[in-house]
Amino acid sequence: MSNHLSNRTLMCGIVASLLFACAFYQLPLFAINQNSYFIHGLAQAGYGFLAEDWLGRQTDHIPLFSALDILIHDIGYHGIFRVLLAVMAGVYAASLAIIAAQAQGETKAKFWLVPQLLLFFALFTLLHVEWLLDPFAQGDLKRPVILLQRLANAITNGVAGQTILGPFFQPSTFGVLMLTSIACFVQRREYSAIVCAVIAAWVHPTYLLHAAILTAVYMLALTLESKSRQALTVGGLALILVLPIVLYVAVELRPTSPALLAQAQSILVDERIPHHAKISVWFSYVTWLKLAVAVAGILAAWPNRRLFLVLGLCGGISALLSALQELSGSKGFALLFPWRLSTWLVPAGLAILLGRVVALLLDGVQRLPARAAAPVRTSMVAGSVIILVLTAFLGLRETLEGSPKNDPTIAYAAAHGAPDQTYLIPLDYSNFRLSAAVPVFVDWKSHPYRDVELIEWHTRTQLAKDFYKATNATDAERALAAIRAHTSITHVVLESDDELRLPIVGGTPLFRDEKHIVVELQKD
Repeated sequence: MSNHLSNRTLMCGIVASLLFACAFYQLPLFAINQNSYFIHGLAQAGYGFLAEDWLGRQTDHIPLFSALDILIHDIGYHGIFRVLLAVMAGVYAASLAIIAAQAQGETKAKFWLVPQLLLFFALFTLLHVEWLLDPFAQGDLKRPVILLQRLANAITNGVAGQTILGPFFQPSTFGVLMLTSIACFVQRREYSAIVCAVIAAWVHPTYLLHAAILTAVYMLALTLESKSRQALTVGGLALILVLPIVLYVAVELRPTSPALLAQAQSILVDERIPHHAKISVWFSYVTWLKLAVAVAGILAAWPNRRLFLVLGLCGGISALLSALQELSGSKGFALLFPWRLSTWLVPAGLAILLGRVVALLLDGVQRLPARAAAPVRTSMVAGSVIILVLTAFLGLRETLEGSPKNDPTIAYAAAHGAPDQTYLIPLDYSNFRLSAAVPVFVDWKSHPYRDVELIEWHTRTQLAKDFYKATNATDAERALAAIRAHTSITHVVLESDDELRLPIVGGTPLFRDEKHIVVELQKD
């Protein structure tokens, strides 16, 4: 975890990171964003009937992640996805521990003393397991408990609802390697730092901007240290390593025309993801708290000039680019998400501040008389171990015992899937496609990224919306006819109480429960 560490300290850090990984709760597979990012890989791997799904045949913007999906599916155990998230959680904790230690400058050796290291990991873990408070969120305690949970969530994640370490494995999880990159750089492992940043960009091209900014900052830092030749070497290495994914994105996602590109960008920014892409939508009082944590952490890194420079410049560049986007109103600029650097700047700032707090606490203990200091220090170590072991046990139990919600409709579709089926589903039924492993017409959550494909997705969503939002039989019948003229669909999923649309789709329901009805359409 750092240079010249004792075996005891190194083992302590590794074990603490593993315990954090166990404590970090994971949702069951095929949750939320996984429905968007697993589709291409699983379709190519032959999972269910997804090879026939329209979205699965569109341009893949995350080819390396899809290749990983294919590999894991071919192995035959999807639980590996959860193992990989646990590994990334451990890397996240270890990287931030190194950054917190390096931020203390000449006194960093104290951080690697076992009592301080254990206390840091214990407090750090508690800030990431807000779900433990769920049982107490009731009665008079409900409001304060929810407030505490929101506070913990706010100071561990970035702005605009973006994060690098969520409760499910996805491409953005590799943003953890941005923190690993910084940890490597402040330990004078410049080439490892570049490799880590580039791997993140390879897996999730959204991180190309992050990798470019980090590389530029690293080069400037080396130049200021009179290492111009190494700065050029670092920049050249980054360019060579990142070039393949840059060329892939440039070719595969190339604009069809300026007009179509503008239309697609407007769909994303104004309709699909304004909560990520429009500052006016996502900026709130919580944003100020996140920024305060990041800025305070950067200032606290002053004892380590290299770390202070890297974090300070990255934060400044992110703020400047975000301001320029807001002033320009450019939708293309917005989709670069210059504020997304906050996803690792905020947790970095938190770790540095937490490291300072732990150092102050231990310094206070050392000032006590020897007779009083020993039991206090022992209590801190014992308490930290108990916290780490207990949260790891509870987190691992919750993760392993957690199971997908029992959805009879999905279970029916999965059991009766067959070639040439396509389901028309409500737009918000986003977990249907992967869990049932059958093609769907469209849903609101998952969309392609190339302009013409995104516009087609938008067309499909409007057709589906016209059908499900129709307030009379005539409009609903007309909307269904438009859908069938556009694409061959074989099944329709309706709400169980939808008496308006049921006569229109015709036929006898194949399945019905409290929430949904599945109807097979008669062939034209």
